Amino acid sequence: MRSSSCHIIPTATFCQSSCFLCTPHTAHNGDHQAATMARSGLAKGANKGHITEARERVARPSRSKGRLGKRTALCREIAREVAGLAPYERRILDMIKTGGSSADKRVYKYAKRRLGSHKRALAKREDIKAVNSKMRAKQAGV
Repeated sequence: MRSSSCHIIPTATFCQSSCFLCTPHTAHNGDHQAATMARSGLAKGANKGHITEARERVARPSRSKGRLGKRTALCREIAREVAGLAPYERRILDMIKTGGSSADKRVYKYAKRRLGSHKRALAKREDIKAVNSKMRAKQAGV
């Protein structure tokens, strides 16, 4: 059972992430350190607990998972340079070049069928657009 010192604040903004601090009974602006009250050093009460200094947390390696590294980016760039585009990528490039009013949508639908997901299709479309713009810049420069 909750103590009577906890009251609901109807106009409060709550953090979007699901954490133990973000209940309807606690109001804060997503800043979790601001939401925790300073400990009083007493054994009882709302702010009970030993007074300690908050330590700065070190970023965990798992937080950087999936981020593109320099080495991987270089390897992919060299592979793209040597191997060129896959046949379906060439078709996407052709769709982009021919253009039209609904080219983006057609490219997306084709890429989604080939790659299997919405996110991958969008990423591939942007990637091939970048390849196209790089090719056009190269032609204009030469």
